[in-house]
Amino acid sequence: MVDVQQLLNLNDFNTLDESALIEIAEHAVLSAHKKSQRLVAEDLKDSEIYLLVGELEIKSDGDVDLGFVSGTDRAQHPIFRIHAPGLSGLCLTPCKVLAVDKRYIRKYNINLGVARQSEVAVEEFDCLSSAEMRAPFVTEVLEAFKGDKVKIPSLPAIARNISSAIGNDDVSIKKLSGLLQTDPAIAARILQVSNSAIYGGGSPVDSIQNAIAKMGLKAIHAVVICVVMRELFMPKNALIKKYIANFYEQSIRIGVICYELAKHSKGLDPDHGFLVGLLHDIGTLPILVIADEHPELSCNVGNLDDMLARLKSHIGASLLKQWQFADEYSYTAEHAYDWQRETTEADYCDLVQVAILHSQFVGGPQCHAPVLSEVPAFKRLGLDGVNPADEIRLLNKVSIRIKEMVKLLCS
Repeated sequence: MVDVQQLLNLNDFNTLDESALIEIAEHAVLSAHKKSQRLVAEDLKDSEIYLLVGELEIKSDGDVDLGFVSGTDRAQHPIFRIHAPGLSGLCLTPCKVLAVDKRYIRKYNINLGVARQSEVAVEEFDCLSSAEMRAPFVTEVLEAFKGDKVKIPSLPAIARNISSAIGNDDVSIKKLSGLLQTDPAIAARILQVSNSAIYGGGSPVDSIQNAIAKMGLKAIHAVVICVVMRELFMPKNALIKKYIANFYEQSIRIGVICYELAKHSKGLDPDHGFLVGLLHDIGTLPILVIADEHPELSCNVGNLDDMLARLKSHIGASLLKQWQFADEYSYTAEHAYDWQRETTEADYCDLVQVAILHSQFVGGPQCHAPVLSEVPAFKRLGLDGVNPADEIRLLNKVSIRIKEMVKLLCS
């Protein structure tokens, strides 16, 4: 039996009554691990694993590296959000971990702080045509959501807390800096991005407070979302891993293009444009969660591409509402591929549409869409009068920025 106090020190357990704590403690296991020892997620799938002492690095076959340090807010919750094959934690120092049997997590209905699930609201798919509903696997996918068979990870607590803080007009740089530093992986990425050419290079930034001052709150928010997106889903299937990697890279590509285009578009903020662009295809993730468990999708590129094309916009809009993003985010996710969309003034959805079309020239996938000059968004943004030579220079600049951001945020 472990010391009940060790459970009380964790947010996931400190509201339980005494009898529940005692039963969980009786079946929990405390273990010590040497430096360089590896914790394999799949071997520990029957337990939730907490880091009490030490520092480790989480890795997957997809080369996702994340720092994890005891005593931080992140360490209040399980090391592994999922127990996928290939996922492991490498001890960078001697570590002590607590294993809590999942049977008692379920018995006492414990909501794990970073593993709480969001449900995609399927009632919002009434807009799908009968032809779309008859397409292979569409009904099965929607039934999986309706039957509560698919659980989509919510944004981690650190992302929710930072989003809330940034939305508070009175938040101080000192307070936000302290919050960011509770997650070493996020703090490290922010410093890397703040020192990149995208933010002007110059004298090295060596503190989070200086990085916030240099980049601004909206840019900080975008980097946080970039980092946590990579933690949301770590697939088992080789094809799905490839799709996930392409999804991350294309999301960053669209974000960077939106950032640059917004500089030339009246009334649109570049940093805000980056985040809207980053999230426009977020509906891809829930579909890949399903596909990873269904061979008929995960082993068939045609079926998977068809499913993504039909459902990602609707699912993405619903997911962003669940995550409580502003309406323009869910609207853009739903209408990003509605090429003939009409509106009176230029908006961020216009920005994303033009970015998608430009992305084909800087490494992005080809898309079935009208030529740029025939898309209303292009004219609303006032880009139809841009000199072709200037546009080529812009694309060259964007290409360099994309490569740098992908290296910073996907390595």
